[in-house]
Amino acid sequence: MSRWAWPLALATGLCACGYSSSLRLPEGHESVAVEVFANDSPVPALERALYQALDGEVARLVSAPQRAPSGADLLVRGRIVDYSRIRGLFGQESELLESGVNLRVQAWLVDAKSGERLGARIELQREVRYALGVGQGEEGALARALETLSQGLVLDLFSESNYGLE
Repeated sequence: MSRWAWPLALATGLCACGYSSSLRLPEGHESVAVEVFANDSPVPALERALYQALDGEVARLVSAPQRAPSGADLLVRGRIVDYSRIRGLFGQESELLESGVNLRVQAWLVDAKSGERLGARIELQREVRYALGVGQGEEGALARALETLSQGLVLDLFSESNYGLE
């Protein structure tokens, strides 16, 4: 028997029984759209960067067609609650060696037809630190914060345990 026979049989069996590694929409919804979030932070246009990261994660992790908000059954809606810079580690000469960013976001699912919220309002926060003068600095830290927040939001929002919670 080939060394690939067992993994191939397992994969075929999982596919045949309807197993899927991607996330699904709540019952009765067939398409999804990510809206541009409200931005309560002091950083202008941060909502655009979050939109790009979150829209990409929905496309990657959720098994449903993405549409424009006006044509979707389910909307991902939310707001950027806060963005702040973190003062970090100081050297012996009182020079700043490390800094960081802190990003806090709320998100929820909305039935596009009724306007009602589905499931819980998810709030996540990410703090990412970086050494000054090394790598991409604050810009790179913000990109990592947006990426990990987007992944966490999608996993929490589209988990089956989130549906029907108040």
